[in-house]
Amino acid sequence: MINTEDLERLQKLVFRATKGKSFVFKQDYNLDQNVDVKEKKTVYIIMYWAGDSVRDRIHRICDSFVGQRFELPALNDISNHIQRM
Repeated sequence: MINTEDLERLQKLVFRATKGKSFVFKQDYNLDQNVDVKEKKTVYIIMYWAGDSVRDRIHRICDSFVGQRFELPALNDISNHIQRM
């Protein structure tokens, strides 16, 4: 989750770091519609080609913003992960 006003900067950094080989999916998340613009939040997911150097660059970018990072399992492991829950 990130402040909505920081989202454009995040997208530019991810695009430059991955040379356009990534996608940032975003969804606004506001429980209260009367929230100040500076406090509006957006949830985002970054999809990118597998690779250690790309993953490390994206981790550094995400860690530079305030928030918490969650890693999703590989696509072929998602169904097994869901069944264990």
